[in-house]
Amino acid sequence: MKSRLVLIGNGMAGVRCVEEILALEPDRFDITIIGSEPHTNYNRILLSKVLQGNTSIEDITMNTQSWYDERGIVLHKGEEAVAIDTGRRRVRTSAGREVDYDKLILATGSDPFMLPLPGADKPGVLAFRNIKDCNALMEASRTFKRAVVIGGGLLGLEAARGLLNLGMDVSVVHIHGYIMERQLDRTASDMLRKELEGQGMRFLLEKQSERILGRKRVEGLQFKDGARIGTDLVVFAVGIRPNVKLAAASGIETNRAVVVNDYMETNVPGIYAVGECAEHRGIAYGLVAPLYEQGKVLAKAICGRETGGYAGSTLYSQLKVSGVDVFSAGEIRESADTVSIMKYDGLRRTYSKITLEGTRIAGAVLFGDTSQGNGLLRYIQNGADVSVFEEAESGGAASGVEYAATMPDAETVCSCNGVTKGALMSAVCEQGLKTLPEVRDCTRASSSCGGCKPVVEAIIAYALANGLDGGVRKRPVCGCTDMSHEELREAIHANAEDAAGPAHAESVGTALGRLGWSTAEGCGVCVPAVRYYSALAGAGRGAVIKPYWHCVGSPGDGSARIEASPGLHAERAALRDSVAMSEALESRLAGVAFPTNLAVGVSASPLHLAGTLAKDLGLAGAPGGWELYAGGSDGRRTAGAGGGAVVRLGELLLSQLKDEDALEISLALLQWYRMSANYGQPVGEWLTELGLVGVRERLLHPSNRQLLLAELGLAVTAGLAPEFEMAEVFADE
Repeated sequence: MKSRLVLIGNGMAGVRCVEEILALEPDRFDITIIGSEPHTNYNRILLSKVLQGNTSIEDITMNTQSWYDERGIVLHKGEEAVAIDTGRRRVRTSAGREVDYDKLILATGSDPFMLPLPGADKPGVLAFRNIKDCNALMEASRTFKRAVVIGGGLLGLEAARGLLNLGMDVSVVHIHGYIMERQLDRTASDMLRKELEGQGMRFLLEKQSERILGRKRVEGLQFKDGARIGTDLVVFAVGIRPNVKLAAASGIETNRAVVVNDYMETNVPGIYAVGECAEHRGIAYGLVAPLYEQGKVLAKAICGRETGGYAGSTLYSQLKVSGVDVFSAGEIRESADTVSIMKYDGLRRTYSKITLEGTRIAGAVLFGDTSQGNGLLRYIQNGADVSVFEEAESGGAASGVEYAATMPDAETVCSCNGVTKGALMSAVCEQGLKTLPEVRDCTRASSSCGGCKPVVEAIIAYALANGLDGGVRKRPVCGCTDMSHEELREAIHANAEDAAGPAHAESVGTALGRLGWSTAEGCGVCVPAVRYYSALAGAGRGAVIKPYWHCVGSPGDGSARIEASPGLHAERAALRDSVAMSEALESRLAGVAFPTNLAVGVSASPLHLAGTLAKDLGLAGAPGGWELYAGGSDGRRTAGAGGGAVVRLGELLLSQLKDEDALEISLALLQWYRMSANYGQPVGEWLTELGLVGVRERLLHPSNRQLLLAELGLAVTAGLAPEFEMAEVFADE
């Protein structure tokens, strides 16, 4: 007998979660969805396009009624869930319907925040949140001509653009000194304001609304400074508030939103929450990509599949505001600790600002041309040194297609739907798709927020011109060769497999001559890389790399180290045996080489006394088990780095791990890294290229993990009789 799954909320986050569940276990649940709106699931983000007259309701519908019917999903449209009996596991709707459940998902979303102004209950005061609001605005535009939008954020500007398209005179009222202050700096904001003023919008900045004027309906708006503006319509677009009324009344823990753990579980057994109504680690997300990431985790948890849990999301914005492309990520505010690189092109109306903390790329704002947004996001996530940006810029501004050529296939293009460049290339080259609508319908890329549309179009153009074999435009190791790191590694490995006789690592001079280097002696960039790849290939055939890991408490002068906190017998807050774990790691990694200097930290408690959060790999003891972090940096200079010290916090990869699982997964992760990363490539950069979710899923798959551990075992076995001095690899640092 199937379990009964009930979803309260028929919006984007909830229905995407159901899609993920069906992909994992299509026959596990009898599914019922209760939706308060009289519509099937639609893309709320694109409502502004409907208001602007560019799109119909049918165009933004994501799942038609036939989709529900074909999957046996019972959809109760136009009914609101009004009560949850958690003891009897029963939901009651506004229609008096009672629906029993075994598992319940709350995806009630958010409500628009309506300012409590005197007169806010008058006819002519509207919000802009759903299809009903959209229809009401379009209907009002047929009778009235003046509109005031309160709120100069993204939603307010999109509503204003739509009302302009409907022929209304529109003024935007904003309490701050410039619009979209959360996403843009003042320069980009002023450029956007001028663009919108050219489209016909008027702006009243630094204005605080006091009351709505009018007898029977809206006639005007009064501000606290005494000024007034006449209007026939007032639209609130000042923010949203998570809809937690039902959850709170049912005894489910709420704060700003419904409180959930890493598996999207509430405090009530059998009840989960996802989307804008969920609060994870104190954060309630409002962007699409995090909500979809939550849905994937919840789907696995509810289906009993192994999952590392939801660890939070890196936020960024790549948007099209009234026809203008903007991008922002990371720290965009200037302070005493930051400096900025700014470029302004008044002719092309483009602007970029890169914010630096020391020499680390910490944030970016792009206006007009956002084609470099994905690359900048990767730099920000990696805490990359400014030199990487300067090197990219030295060759001149790349076109969108040129940028697409340099993107690795594993790079995520559409964060909302988790679509990579490789998936887009395959859709074009293997399925014969040629247009953005075709690729969007097939892969879902750009179907949610639409921010990635320019990059998707560039990849389509590149795929059509170059085919699937076009691949990624290679980046040479150095000026001595045209070979990329990938080609160099494969060439050395292939030679090692073909060689006869005793297994020894090929000498650097021999390798350079065989590979056609332009200089016989190489340079300080390529020689260490050739040494490393030769050693790596030799180890796979029995040649040996001398150990360079060091014992706990005695890091020595080597290029990699394991650090441990004092442990159970010396730390009052200790929850796990950090000393034993670090010794286990060391014993299994002796003689193993890595692409760059590594720092590993093992802390016995969440106090992170071993600097766990700023290590390439970190393990921290917690009440539920070990927490595994990856991709941090403690400020060391790594091989191949182009600048000064960079400090970056690692990403939480997995949590609640038992001792043996923590050890296995850590070793598997390091083996995967050593075999696939380029020489000198930091763990954080490698992790970002592959994608955190993909790495997590592969490590959780038992067969994948065991294969990586077997490969590591061969490498360790090969290291029993040292012949190759690993110190030589890093001699040029």
